Amino acid sequence: MILQRMGRIFLLLRKHLLTIAKTGFAILAITALVFTACTKNSETKTYKIGDTNPVGGEAEPLNIDLSFLEEETLAQVQQVAHNVTFKNQIIPMTVFYHSDDEGGYYFTEKITFDYNGDNHTLNIPGDWYPYNSIGEDSTYNIAVDDFNFDGYMDIAIYNGSGNTTFWYNYFIYDTKGKRYEYNEELSGLPNIFINEETQTLNLHTNNGHAGLMYTSSDYKWINGKLTLMRRDNQDYDPDRDIYILTSGVLNNNGIWEEKKQQFTEAQLLEEF
Repeated sequence: MILQRMGRIFLLLRKHLLTIAKTGFAILAITALVFTACTKNSETKTYKIGDTNPVGGEAEPLNIDLSFLEEETLAQVQQVAHNVTFKNQIIPMTVFYHSDDEGGYYFTEKITFDYNGDNHTLNIPGDWYPYNSIGEDSTYNIAVDDFNFDGYMDIAIYNGSGNTTFWYNYFIYDTKGKRYEYNEELSGLPNIFINEETQTLNLHTNNGHAGLMYTSSDYKWINGKLTLMRRDNQDYDPDRDIYILTSGVLNNNGIWEEKKQQFTEAQLLEEF
């Protein structure tokens, strides 16, 4: 990755070499700056979930003047302050991010904050959805709540959406280790809503036909494990022109039970 970035930069530098060649020191200085910028950007892009920050808590943007590269720019790591509120407590966060070469998208590098007496760093993989609303709209991208009903703050980071579907990546607070753990299972579920009264997570996705095709589910944490308690899935059979509702529930004995029902479009529309 470093060599690719350097190769692109030096192609643009080629036509400037005649003017710079008079001072050999200038060439060495520019080369050192470019290599330093590429190296720092490469390090920030190798963050992995749960790793410590390999850069050592860098807090300043990489303000290197490369304006002579015409319209080409290097993505620079920058930071923005972002406050969240959990149980009436304001928790300041610092979001580190970089933009793409065109400046059209922003990609989160890491998030740092203090919670429950400890400093936490969430290192974000480079293949997650771009953090494209820096500043006032950033509340759409970072959400906090108690997603496992243990009384502690958990964190959700926006990772994409469709017409009626949205996904977040979830970090659940580990009360024993006093650190945040990425929850892959929870992150694979779309449209999560918290039901504090029933202590469940409710999901609903519109699968088409103006909502006549859908999936609705309830999940509950049992002994620390996310467990499917109920699911309704209504699909369409074009050969018979009917809708088939498959309803499943986990009974009190821990056994999954299902039943099927059939409806015409007219029957379903009567409910409205």
